[in-house]
Amino acid sequence: MGTLFELECVDARTKARVGRLITAHGGTETPCFLPIASHGTLRALSFEQAAECGTSVIMANAWYLFNNTTNQKLLESGGVRRQMGWGGILFTDSGGYQVFSLKDTCQITDDGLSFDRGRNTLTPELVVEIQKYLGSDIMMILDDCAGYPSNRERVLEAVRRTTLWAKRSLTAHRKLHGFHGHDQYVYGIVQGGTHKDLRRRSCNELAALGFDGFGIGGLSIGMPRNAVREMTFLSSELLPWDKPRHLLGVGLPNQILEGIADGADTFDCVLPIRKAQRGVAYTRSGALYYKRPHLPHLQDEPLDPTCTCGTCRTWSRERLRLLFKEDKVTAGTLASMHNLHFYHQVLAGAREAIRENRFAIYKEDFISEWGLGELDEVS
Repeated sequence: MGTLFELECVDARTKARVGRLITAHGGTETPCFLPIASHGTLRALSFEQAAECGTSVIMANAWYLFNNTTNQKLLESGGVRRQMGWGGILFTDSGGYQVFSLKDTCQITDDGLSFDRGRNTLTPELVVEIQKYLGSDIMMILDDCAGYPSNRERVLEAVRRTTLWAKRSLTAHRKLHGFHGHDQYVYGIVQGGTHKDLRRRSCNELAALGFDGFGIGGLSIGMPRNAVREMTFLSSELLPWDKPRHLLGVGLPNQILEGIADGADTFDCVLPIRKAQRGVAYTRSGALYYKRPHLPHLQDEPLDPTCTCGTCRTWSRERLRLLFKEDKVTAGTLASMHNLHFYHQVLAGAREAIRENRFAIYKEDFISEWGLGELDEVS
């Protein structure tokens, strides 16, 4: 297999770094953001529109994708990328978190995740097989994610089981050939909650197995930001320096910049598209509720005066607000294009700042301005 990740440089004052992911379907600079196409679509956006906004890599849900097709259709079509109409880099996660979130109907054992009253079971081997048929570039293995907060015994069980499943996943990956003629890389996922010794154990055990990259998991749901940062930093310290690190589910721009400072390379979240459809745009000053009236002197302003996206070039806040009242779908598409472009613009600035050893200043300046929040909202 070829080399997945090339490290270019590291910021002098933080753990922020610039690198490049290289796959059979293109390359992309890191740090970068992955919009989520859980069911194979980006809701309000086409993949062509997403690419125009700067998207080169997306995340999809392996379990959802697999349930929308069949093995035979995947083989005949050349993989899920062809079915989706996406030509760039494709990450797929296991679907385990979505199953785990169904706590009332999900049972976790060493065998796997049983759900739908026992009618379905996700095992480490099945998750690998599914992603082989899908033909993604980067596969994430099945892990046991202990929710926050959890007691130490539950987190310890999750770490043990995640390592057990990681070994089984790699064995399945090495035994089962790919179906679509290109290399597929595999990420292990670190657990450990907020327990330093357990996160250290998880990092060390997974690092020893030889994964192509790593997901830093179990940090985003309900956990205080300072704890997320501490565990991200610790995980980055312990994981191999020459392997990419994906911080799962951390998605506001200020949080992403903190994750970059703590050593993560890639990020995914539903927020920029989901929130856009609900009337929220992200700007240098934080969240902007474009569906609400604005102060008169700001009505003719774009969503963000510093943004160069097509929406900001042609649509004022007031026009977008009125459109949202009449046509939420079109307004959501325009706002989604802005939000994605904004995310990619913020990360392009981060990469430039890292190369120039001024990332700490870039991050603090952004977070300071972001903290101003919705200044023009009319209550």
